[in-house]
Amino acid sequence: MLYDHIYTPPVKVALMGSVLSSVTESVGEVASRWKLVEVSTAGSSPVLSDRVRYPYIYRVLTSAAGFSHAEMAIIHRFGWIKIATLHETVEPHVGTTIEMQRLAESNNVNVIAAESFLSNPYDAVQRLKDKDARIIAANFYEGRVRKVFCSAYRLGLYGPRYVWMLPGYYADGWWKVPEEGVTCTPEELKKASEGYLTIMWSQFGREEVNTIAGITPAEYRRQMEPVVGWNLSVSGRGLTATAYDGMWALALGLHDAQQELGRPLDSFAYGDKEYADIVSRNVQSQKFQGVSGPFGFSELGDRVGTLLIEQNKNGVEEVIGTYDIDNNVISWLLNTSDIWYYAGGKAPFDSDNTETQELLQSTPIAILVTVWVLCGLGTIFAISFIAFNVWKRQNRQVKMSSPNVNNLISVGIILAYLCVALMGVDRSLVEDKAFQILCTVRSWGLALAFTIAFGGMFTKMWRVYSIVIHNKTKRKVIKDHHLFIIIGVLLLVDLAILIPWQISDPMQVVTEKVAVPQTDEDVALYRKFVELHVKCTSTYDTIWTMALIIYKAFVVVFGAFLAWSTRNVNVPGLNDSYYVGLSIYNTVICCVVVVPLSILNVSSMGVTYALVAGFLLLCTTMSLCMLFIPKIIAVFRKNAVSDQVNFTGNRVGASSRPNPGEPPSQQALCSTIPTDSKGNSSATG
Repeated sequence: MLYDHIYTPPVKVALMGSVLSSVTESVGEVASRWKLVEVSTAGSSPVLSDRVRYPYIYRVLTSAAGFSHAEMAIIHRFGWIKIATLHETVEPHVGTTIEMQRLAESNNVNVIAAESFLSNPYDAVQRLKDKDARIIAANFYEGRVRKVFCSAYRLGLYGPRYVWMLPGYYADGWWKVPEEGVTCTPEELKKASEGYLTIMWSQFGREEVNTIAGITPAEYRRQMEPVVGWNLSVSGRGLTATAYDGMWALALGLHDAQQELGRPLDSFAYGDKEYADIVSRNVQSQKFQGVSGPFGFSELGDRVGTLLIEQNKNGVEEVIGTYDIDNNVISWLLNTSDIWYYAGGKAPFDSDNTETQELLQSTPIAILVTVWVLCGLGTIFAISFIAFNVWKRQNRQVKMSSPNVNNLISVGIILAYLCVALMGVDRSLVEDKAFQILCTVRSWGLALAFTIAFGGMFTKMWRVYSIVIHNKTKRKVIKDHHLFIIIGVLLLVDLAILIPWQISDPMQVVTEKVAVPQTDEDVALYRKFVELHVKCTSTYDTIWTMALIIYKAFVVVFGAFLAWSTRNVNVPGLNDSYYVGLSIYNTVICCVVVVPLSILNVSSMGVTYALVAGFLLLCTTMSLCMLFIPKIIAVFRKNAVSDQVNFTGNRVGASSRPNPGEPPSQQALCSTIPTDSKGNSSATG
């Protein structure tokens, strides 16, 4: 077609057009051989800025390389020093990316990744993610944008941590257009592309001033709307205004060139370099207010004017600022917080600048104080019951219940209360050394408290079982000091485990860091939380703990067996075997609940402590009350219940005579051997 125009009269003094960069490149090379000045209405390839190859081309749109200048101004504005590039390997995207890399080098901005693709961008986007790219200057046609953002969605390269900067010539609603090979839904594409920035030519003037044509940009748009058949907004797309201004620039340049030449334009002959140089110089010198905005050409033939900075908001690109090419100045139309609405109101960082905030896990003070108060009250009750035993030690009801053993049980329960209170003391209240000592004290205290308290109940129940079930009193008297010996043996077993543990594998304070899942707000604010769980442990902590648990579990199971075997024995007013049995059942239930709770990891220290402490307090207090309150009631009751034993519903008589030197509790037990319906003893000697 160009050849047809050239060889068809009259002589062409200049060219107006073409649109596509690829066509403009071809036409420009040929036209320069005939010394024809060309004004392109849309060619944006950076290659066209080569004045050696294209000495007579001017274009009414800024070179796509100018987009890189606008993007670099944005990069400077928000203090980014690390960026990545991604481009489709066709022009103008190759040239635009090269210009961005050149600008980055000259502005001390580090390009941490420079990726390209021809058709499938997934691998290139994957490499961006692998290199932790956050600020991405991308260049590709609309035919690739859906694949790029689908890849970004699949790889998580979107959201408040990322900034995508793209050319702004994609059609509205591009994310809704189905495309073969794109596996993402429109909503997924919309989500992945939320907030991206685009650089676009300002194709309609925003200044309400008279232009070179004698009309304002708004008047021009109103006049052109009937011609094009659609509404023209100030932020709209279209080449009519830029082409109109380009015609003015060419006409004014030719007019000025004719005056400088001193001869008419139709005297031009193809190949006249002097003519072409003068026309080119005069076209380049044109500067005026056009309907597309301030108009002018650079020395490279690129349009000098204004670029639009747009942002994709909810699938619609909105103008948020302008870039003055001449002065390298951005004029923002929004506040910074509004620009980065999707990132918590602050510009994303160019690298992982996430601040890690460590949260020392501790027991809430309200829970701690509550448990301490309850432990204090329980301790007061236990001391009161001991005082009651001492006060009423001559009372027959007290004598018959082995008061010394009961006092020892109370001491064990007091020690348990103390340990429960100490369990709530964590690293937030004491230093490491003190916490380490505290851990040892708690471990020893709980083990010994259990042995003393439960051991007392266990031995009392064992005595009832031995005498009542097996009638062993004919052969041997079981006195209180025998019970203390058994408790002492149990304590020795504890020490046989605890002392080697302490010597060979002492407790150490360790801190475990547990990452808290980041919320969208955390991501936007570049923060993450790490919980610090400070606890005491040792190398073989599990083995030592299991040894204690297995040993004590055996004692608990045996105690439960004794309680079950003597479940029908009741000696009102003489002994408390029935309530001791209930206390043992209570302890079994407590162990079944508390041991798993203390071993399992619960998300909150406060919850764990509240549950464990609550069950321990409940069980110990119930055991304490079941041992003492019935005796207190019996002591202060005016009419004491007569001595009798009910065994499986039968009234029991004495089948053997107690020894005068035996303790009252032993004397009572000696008279409780069950008989059958004829009064014969069922015990065997």
